[in-house]
Amino acid sequence: MFLIAQCPLLEAKTHKKSGTATHANGKTGSFDRTATRQKDGSDLHSTKTTNWQNNEGGQVSRTANKNWDQDSKSGTTSTTTTRADGKTATTEGTVTKTGDDTIHAEGTHTGYNGETSTYEKDITKTGNCSATVNSTYTGANGQTTETTKEVTKTETGHTTTGSYTTSGGHSGDFNKTVTNSDGTRTVDSEATTDTGKTANRNVVTTKDGNTINRKTSGKWFNGRQWNNSESGTVSTTKE
Repeated sequence: MFLIAQCPLLEAKTHKKSGTATHANGKTGSFDRTATRQKDGSDLHSTKTTNWQNNEGGQVSRTANKNWDQDSKSGTTSTTTTRADGKTATTEGTVTKTGDDTIHAEGTHTGYNGETSTYEKDITKTGNCSATVNSTYTGANGQTTETTKEVTKTETGHTTTGSYTTSGGHSGDFNKTVTNSDGTRTVDSEATTDTGKTANRNVVTTKDGNTINRKTSGKWFNGRQWNNSESGTVSTTKE
């Protein structure tokens, strides 16, 4: 996304992706995704719209918007997901730069049945593309989960290590490693509870020309294993 200094016109960059997916329950479907980023003066905007349709005709759509004002150093975020039965879930939030190296974010999530939860997040830059993130999530029942994590840039991606505690007395640790190499992006995540149960997730995304393939596999805390696959084509346009 670039804005020609001599011209006040808006320029947008759009990425489009479409393809097929196979889920852990054996169901298949198709999807299309459009992401647009644009700049207008000091304002930055991005919109991502995704539509899914399974082999039984069920449809789900999601639209995510982000806006950032460089002058006020603040922005807004919003996400709306609509299920096949017409019910919607929304998340509305704000983001504010509170210092040279600090950002505060907060917001509210409203679920499909009207239940609400909130989040607050403080991000502190600790180095080149590295940061500490402290978050508090409050559920519809008033229960809270507090997390702290360190995100560190590496030569091929980044790592995340952290821990969480809940108001119900539970705790645990989690970590994630992201590696980029020769057109392949690998994300390995793992979480361990205070009772020793573990869950993990592995995502491998490969790109060959305009074709992208993604395979996802993992294990839930109850030991159940799962896997998904997705394949699609990507195009980029400028307006």
